[in-house]
Amino acid sequence: MRSALFLLCLVSSGCFMQNRATIERVGDAVQGLNDETRWGKTTLAADRVVPAFREQFLVNHEGWGSRIQIAECDLVSLRLGEDEASATSIMNISWYRSDTMEVAQSTLRQTWQEIGRNFALIEEEVVSGDESIFTRYPADEETSGGEIVADLPSGA
Repeated sequence: MRSALFLLCLVSSGCFMQNRATIERVGDAVQGLNDETRWGKTTLAADRVVPAFREQFLVNHEGWGSRIQIAECDLVSLRLGEDEASATSIMNISWYRSDTMEVAQSTLRQTWQEIGRNFALIEEEVVSGDESIFTRYPADEETSGGEIVADLPSGA
């Protein structure tokens, strides 16, 4: 009887520890990507993105760290999928365009997938707030008058 109880406790703690390790790995990926994009290191952050979404990710974050400054980046929610191989994070971003200095707020939903022993971003979309966080702005605003070059659909 004692050995059966011991075995049950051992198996239960093993499952708990595996789940904890998984949530720590996805948490590290979320924190790493969002810190890198916050400070304008988008090419480094792109290593945390699946190849199929990487080009769109780089377009979405093109001006971050230069024309778009991130004032604050907060993780609101991180949920591990039932399969423990996927996750969803919700990020609140306070940001401003360096030419206007007007603070805007955007909430992003990021979808993650386990690939090997790491988690990679597979989708990112604005779910509320200012959607222009993913808008491409011209690099030289003197020649363009600061007009928006193109609106990119979120999550495309």
